[in-house]
Amino acid sequence: TAKSENELPADLVAETGRLLRSSPHQDLRNKALIAFPVKAKMDVAKLPSSNELAKQIGSADRGKLLVSNHKDLACTKCHSIQGDGGKIGPDLSMIGIKGSKENLFDSILTPDKAIADQYVQYTIETKNGVVMTGLVVEETADYVILRDANGKDTKLAMREIEQRSKSAKSIMPDNLASYLTEEELIDVVAYLTTLKTPALSIDSWKVLGPFPSDENASTLKKA
Repeated sequence: TAKSENELPADLVAETGRLLRSSPHQDLRNKALIAFPVKAKMDVAKLPSSNELAKQIGSADRGKLLVSNHKDLACTKCHSIQGDGGKIGPDLSMIGIKGSKENLFDSILTPDKAIADQYVQYTIETKNGVVMTGLVVEETADYVILRDANGKDTKLAMREIEQRSKSAKSIMPDNLASYLTEEELIDVVAYLTTLKTPALSIDSWKVLGPFPSDENASTLKKA
């Protein structure tokens, strides 16, 4: 492979690894975990409980930068905030009022714990032996469209499908926190708690006036 032969540019390694580890094909995911192992910053198992983490005060500004720019987290590849971002996971524009800090930590650390119906993954095996996982975003009598964790849609004809079943795994990876330090994780949640504005709404208004005007409102006609 390009990586094993050191042909892959250094600035593409993180994104390439993330994309391959999120492949809908199990065999590719397994190979990617070997070729692009997660470079853990912390042992998640040693973290305090969500209740204890929620007592910590993080920096929303630093958290925003992590959510927007961290290549391994890639939050905005899957989630939309104020109309910007992906359409795979839930819109995060109002996540700050939909759950407590404890819930936010749980959703990052154990995404498989509670999965909303519309984000349940399906595992589909074709008659050719290909196994894929993803969200069913469209289904007719003739075909089903499966969306993977990278946002790619695959159309499968019903006649090609051998079997399909619900997956107990969230489409959100369960190792994301491993890419962070404990402080960074707290910063990310601090930022998420500030998201309380509906998507595509106006955050603030600026008002001019009042202006002097006669009863005919002639002032309104002035540039």
